[in-house]
Amino acid sequence: MNTVFIVNFVGQASPATIKQLAAVTHENGGKWLISKVNFIEDQVAGVIKVELPEEN
Repeated sequence: MNTVFIVNFVGQASPATIKQLAAVTHENGGKWLISKVNFIEDQVAGVIKVELPEEN
Protein backbone atom coordinates (compact mmCIF):
# COMPACT_ATOMS: atom_id res chain seq x y z
CA MET A 1 0.00 0.00 0.00
CA ASN A 2 1.17 3.53 -0.73
CA THR A 3 1.03 6.73 1.29
CA VAL A 4 0.18 10.05 -0.37
CA PHE A 5 1.05 13.38 1.21
CA ILE A 6 1.66 17.04 0.38
CA VAL A 7 5.07 18.69 0.69
CA ASN A 8 5.58 22.45 0.57
CA PHE A 9 8.85 24.31 0.48
CA VAL A 10 10.31 27.81 0.15
CA GLY A 11 13.86 29.04 -0.04
CA GLN A 12 16.68 30.34 -2.14
CA ALA A 13 16.58 28.92 -5.64
CA SER A 14 19.51 27.21 -7.28
CA PRO A 15 19.74 25.17 -10.47
CA ALA A 16 19.86 21.97 -8.40
CA THR A 17 16.95 22.70 -6.02
CA ILE A 18 14.23 20.78 -7.87
CA LYS A 19 16.62 18.04 -9.01
CA GLN A 20 17.64 17.39 -5.38
CA LEU A 21 14.01 17.10 -4.24
CA ALA A 22 13.20 14.73 -7.10
CA ALA A 23 16.29 12.61 -6.36
CA VAL A 24 15.36 12.18 -2.68
CA THR A 25 11.83 11.16 -3.66
CA HIS A 26 13.12 8.65 -6.22
CA GLU A 27 15.74 7.20 -3.82
CA ASN A 28 12.89 6.35 -1.44
CA GLY A 29 10.78 4.65 -4.11
CA GLY A 30 8.38 7.55 -4.47
CA LYS A 31 6.99 9.64 -7.28
CA TRP A 32 5.55 13.09 -7.73
CA LEU A 33 1.87 13.00 -8.65
CA ILE A 34 1.39 16.77 -9.05
CA SER A 35 3.73 19.72 -8.56
CA LYS A 36 3.42 23.49 -8.70
CA VAL A 37 6.68 25.41 -8.42
CA ASN A 38 7.21 29.17 -8.78
CA PHE A 39 10.41 31.16 -9.03
CA ILE A 40 10.58 34.85 -8.15
CA GLU A 41 14.01 36.41 -8.55
CA ASP A 42 16.33 34.18 -6.49
CA GLN A 43 13.57 32.52 -4.45
CA VAL A 44 11.53 29.37 -5.05
CA ALA A 45 8.25 28.16 -3.56
CA GLY A 46 6.44 24.95 -4.33
CA VAL A 47 3.86 22.35 -3.42
CA ILE A 48 4.29 18.69 -4.37
CA LYS A 49 1.86 15.78 -4.00
CA VAL A 50 4.08 12.75 -3.33
CA GLU A 51 3.29 9.03 -3.31
CA LEU A 52 5.63 6.70 -1.39
CA PRO A 53 5.55 3.01 -0.50
CA GLU A 54 4.25 2.70 3.06
CA GLU A 55 7.45 1.01 4.32
CA ASN A 56 9.41 4.23 3.68
